[in-house]
Amino acid sequence: MKTAWARDARARMARALGIALSLVVTVVTVAQAQTYQGFGASTPGGTGGATVHVTNLNNSGPGSLRGALSQGNRTIVFDVGGEIILTDYLSLYGAFVTIDGFSAPSPGITLRNRGLIIRGTRGAHDVMVRGIRVRDSAIDGIQVAYGAYNVVIDHVSVSGSQDGNIDITEKSHDVTVSWSIMAGNTKNMLVKYNPSRVTLHHNVFTESLNRSPEFKIDNDGGAARETTGDVRNNVIANWANGYGTLLLDGAWANLVNNYYTGSRKAIRLSSARAHVRGNQSADGVDLNRIGNEASPFPSMPVDTQDACTAARLVLAGAGARPLDSVDQEHLARIPMPTCPTVFRSLDKSPSNLTLDVLGKKSAAPASPDVWMIDLTGLRRPRCVCESERRVESPTPEIDALRRARLAPGRVRPNVLALSLHSPNG
Repeated sequence: MKTAWARDARARMARALGIALSLVVTVVTVAQAQTYQGFGASTPGGTGGATVHVTNLNNSGPGSLRGALSQGNRTIVFDVGGEIILTDYLSLYGAFVTIDGFSAPSPGITLRNRGLIIRGTRGAHDVMVRGIRVRDSAIDGIQVAYGAYNVVIDHVSVSGSQDGNIDITEKSHDVTVSWSIMAGNTKNMLVKYNPSRVTLHHNVFTESLNRSPEFKIDNDGGAARETTGDVRNNVIANWANGYGTLLLDGAWANLVNNYYTGSRKAIRLSSARAHVRGNQSADGVDLNRIGNEASPFPSMPVDTQDACTAARLVLAGAGARPLDSVDQEHLARIPMPTCPTVFRSLDKSPSNLTLDVLGKKSAAPASPDVWMIDLTGLRRPRCVCESERRVESPTPEIDALRRARLAPGRVRPNVLALSLHSPNG
């Protein structure tokens, strides 16, 4: 009888664990696709305006993307998919615009030979750009400049630009670039000429010799008066003989929990102020000692993971999806880090399963049994408090599962607590 109960308990545990982890992945994926964070996130984009359909892949004319960008207060959707071969840059005229590349049928939307210009001097503010690719632009791939503000650029893929893949310059402010891939050129991203309040999170910067990214106020010795940039949970990779991230000439920046594939010239800091914390390099060299500010500069909330966990999420989710062959090749040359996968919360769970992340200042439940799961799947959880009591699991074949109870207020990072309730109580 006892043996049968144990077999049933093991089966229920395995099913519950599979459901729990599946739900975690689902919740995180949906959150990445539908929510925006950082300095640019308050923009409504084109919400509430007209819906304008792009019906062909022409460079210009009726039904083209260029025609759709001629004024503001609109959401631009695509009835067609494929490459738009451009003979001149696409400029956005007007405010409150969403360019929704996610709406395109397969293979999505790619801009070829020229890029997208978002300038405040042309009336551009409160702009969302998502789900498009830009390949081989003659100058910048995407340019945010001349006082543009409240801009979100999300899940885009930009490579091969002759100047910056994405540049944010000339007093532009309140900009978020998230979950995007910038690759394969000399100068990846420049944030310069008195920009402010720029968030870069969960992006891939790879195979560019410099500026992944570069923050700088000007060439004349000027200094920031507020946060220039908040840079967190990015993957910076494969800069060859160049530099990774540059913080220069008056910039104020946070550089937090980013993952670098090497340490040589990974971060350069000169005449700038930087809060540098939680960054990791693949070779284990401490990158954070370069920082010169103990406290972070003010920033807007961004869900932030440790550098290694974030890197795995970014490599699995960044860019215009599904990835084209260009993105696939760039990402294939970035080694996948090995680390625990930790998620902060789960919105929904089965009725007989309670899933939470320990680390909150509250007691673990007194009953029912609480199973501790180290998410590495191999290494047993490490006790971080002397008063913790731990006993052997009744399921020894699942080495990662450990039963434990925590004293009130104690913290065990990187571990999920599963409370399993029998359907019969």
